[in-house]
Amino acid sequence: MVEYNSCQATLKTLYELGIPGKVEEFTGYRILMLLRGRNRSELNLYIGQLTPRQKADPAVRHALDVQRSLSMGNYHALFLLYLNAPNMGAYIMDHFIPRERVKALMVITKAYRTISLSFIQNELGFDDLDSTIKFLEEHKGAHFTNPTSSNSQKIVECRSAVTYLGQVYEEKYRKVWIRGAV
Repeated sequence: MVEYNSCQATLKTLYELGIPGKVEEFTGYRILMLLRGRNRSELNLYIGQLTPRQKADPAVRHALDVQRSLSMGNYHALFLLYLNAPNMGAYIMDHFIPRERVKALMVITKAYRTISLSFIQNELGFDDLDSTIKFLEEHKGAHFTNPTSSNSQKIVECRSAVTYLGQVYEEKYRKVWIRGAV
């Protein structure tokens, strides 16, 4: 990410000098990077400077739709946008999708008593059931009512999973605030 940020800064300078390039594509990437870092004030400032023409570009429109889905807590829309990201947007989204998957799982496991593994796979944009299970295991959410069943038949027991998911979210993804630094 350090190299990417360096390239983004260089591109900004080149674009300001009038050198042509994929300005809108990289504008979309910048919005996604700001979402990754949860930098709301800089994000709002940056979006406020965009022209209507820039906002109409597919890459920028996609990034703005991602921003809207995150701000509204619409994980269903977020993961559809992730699976249909233009250009290389999904690679940038890969850096914050795990965090958002845990947040979505916390919502799902609070709303349901049990939920099928295949529903989680489809709703949270996993490629397959194995990667869904791996993610659940890594985030202490792999609590199944029928652990010996085939993956396609597994059911997640939500009550026990929700407690662990909250703990993991706090440990892995909580934003550190530095205030009053001298």
